[in-house]
Amino acid sequence: MRMTGAPLQSMGLVLLGWLSVSSCAAHVEPKCKARAPAGADSAAAQSRPEQSGSKGARATPDAAADVVAKSLAAIPRPASGQFRSPELVLRFLFEKVSSRDVAGSLAAFPVVEQFEHVRLKVYREYTGGFSPRGYPLDDAPYGRLSYSLKYYLAAYRGVSLRILSDDTGSVRSLPPGSDLSGVLHEFDGSRLRALRVTSIQELRPEARPEPNAVDRAMGVTEKRLFSATIALEQRTVELSGFVGLIAGDWRVLFVVLGH
Repeated sequence: MRMTGAPLQSMGLVLLGWLSVSSCAAHVEPKCKARAPAGADSAAAQSRPEQSGSKGARATPDAAADVVAKSLAAIPRPASGQFRSPELVLRFLFEKVSSRDVAGSLAAFPVVEQFEHVRLKVYREYTGGFSPRGYPLDDAPYGRLSYSLKYYLAAYRGVSLRILSDDTGSVRSLPPGSDLSGVLHEFDGSRLRALRVTSIQELRPEARPEPNAVDRAMGVTEKRLFSATIALEQRTVELSGFVGLIAGDWRVLFVVLGH
């Protein structure tokens, strides 16, 4: 999750484009603007005055801030009261995994809250150290947005892979000419449509975890540990995860993917 300098600008633009397309396709936004009639773009381009001495578009602080603002606006967030219980947000996440709705799944995670409120001071309190290569700097909005998105997108991907297979953490040796049909079937995401959530229950309710420094910065007022049992074909998988209450809605904070 280390990105500095120019690559962060590229990542910001890529994330913005991906989120815009994904949210439009999933109807996250109230409506999507219709395409302009054929030829309208070229006509508009001809009517624009040329900028003297310009050798192409250049990024400015205002343009950078605009990219970040548009990216944040495109990130799905829950409606007020949508996740009134931990069970609701967990079932929502697994439904999004089942339908392979990556963009929609972000509503289950506090992506924007982490971007807006978690700074290096908070990470230092959480880890006890300072790591400029490990955490985004406070004055790098691209870096902070990229870090937050990548953190929770990794959680979505980890859950998906863990449901599909027990063997997700090692590198498999596949000599030239190997038959890939077995591996491709094992990790075929379309299989996730058949997943079923068979149970969701709280773990250790008598000793609920306290919010850590990052949780508190994001506004978590209550934290709980839950276990969910997922059935897929002949597989049964148990996943554990921490959920936190933020402004009246529960969100998925962290998913434990180990056995």
